Amino acid sequence: MKKFIIFILCVLLMGCQQTIKIKDNTLRREVDRVMKIESKSLKEITHLDLSFLGIESLEGIEVVENLNSLTLSNNLLTDISPITALNQLTLLDIQNNRVSDLSPLNQLTELEVLLIRNNPIESIEVIENLFGGLRTTDFLVDVTFEDPEFERVIRETLGIEKDLLSYYDLQKLRTLDLSSVDVNNISGIEHALNLEQLIINKPVGNYELIADLKNLKHLEMSHSNLDSIKFLEQLTLLESLNLSYNSITDISVIKPMKNLSVLDISRNKISDVSALIDLTQLTSLYIESNYIADYNVLGTFLDQITETDIFIVYFNDPSLNQAVKDQLNKQSGVITDRDLKSIKRLNASGYDIYDLGGIELLENLIELELDDNRLIELKPLEKLSDLQILKLKNNQITDITSLVYLTELYIVDLSFNQITSIEALTYLSKLDYLYLEGNTIDENTIKDTLIQQLKGTDEW
Repeated sequence: MKKFIIFILCVLLMGCQQTIKIKDNTLRREVDRVMKIESKSLKEITHLDLSFLGIESLEGIEVVENLNSLTLSNNLLTDISPITALNQLTLLDIQNNRVSDLSPLNQLTELEVLLIRNNPIESIEVIENLFGGLRTTDFLVDVTFEDPEFERVIRETLGIEKDLLSYYDLQKLRTLDLSSVDVNNISGIEHALNLEQLIINKPVGNYELIADLKNLKHLEMSHSNLDSIKFLEQLTLLESLNLSYNSITDISVIKPMKNLSVLDISRNKISDVSALIDLTQLTSLYIESNYIADYNVLGTFLDQITETDIFIVYFNDPSLNQAVKDQLNKQSGVITDRDLKSIKRLNASGYDIYDLGGIELLENLIELELDDNRLIELKPLEKLSDLQILKLKNNQITDITSLVYLTELYIVDLSFNQITSIEALTYLSKLDYLYLEGNTIDENTIKDTLIQQLKGTDEW
């Protein structure tokens, strides 16, 4: 009797020593529990249900060498390579884990049931050698579609005319273009987990299912009647995104999309674009026809943009550029045409400006001060048709012919320049105040006519 008890203890101790090889504490305790409850050694265990236990590692599970059935669903597994040694397995369930590589399974040729859904699987092709022996799977199951036209496009894209479509088939899809077809419902697309490019340009039903396509790199959903893009928040691999011609107001979900290089959100209802600032890879941005009142929030972000529908303004003279920035209270970032439209008064006196090229874009200017600069040429002023007050004191101007186009002017200060002819000023019927001191005016007749028209002037 004593020898028998010693033998039993030895067997149990051997079993305990073997389970010590199992790295994960939870897995080890569960195997020990099964051995105790079922009074079995490791080699006698053929079925294990280890679901919902939070197991992170399978290292050491090969000691349970005679397993036929192993359920590991709803854990935290990333690596299933230890399963390779369990060559008697006929059922394996690894649903709802974090497994990306299935290649360790291709040696399990006895498998009849394999369940793998809800894992970030990179490729199913690596276990294609098992397909012939599988009786039950969750990836070779036939997929049904609510929209026959959508199914037709899928079949055409995959080159499968009549055979049943499986989850496995849909995972072969890499590109899907729905831009020229009359698809109204994309139910079933959630199984195309490896899809990288999707093009839609009309409203479709069940578009929220796109949220499952976490491998998408290029997505176009223009003209899709979208008012929210919350469903895109997990698509962090996106490199290009076109959401133009919708009714979107909030784009905060794009903030984590660090790989975005092309973004089109034009023609929406967006007012806050601060989410763009962190998109350091973005080089192409289309954003016009929204409710954006101020681009200043973007700061220097626009400096990285090489293609855009924002009209970025560059002045010939850096000093004029600085004067405009000072007027806008914008010490960083680029100047846009929208910025310029907000300027009605510009004081650019004393900036040492020599070239007015680009100033014609300030089309809403009514008052312009350019005293104490180095100006000679006034031609860029010709298009400022709303200008009412113009101050050009102390420059190097000789020719004022360009002022004939500024018919709204009523105050002009041209004192201390090099002007000899003032004929152009006779075309300014609204001119009330004129200052020409410090010039050499020879045209006495014109001078007399102007003085009679003026309400105020100086000695010239």
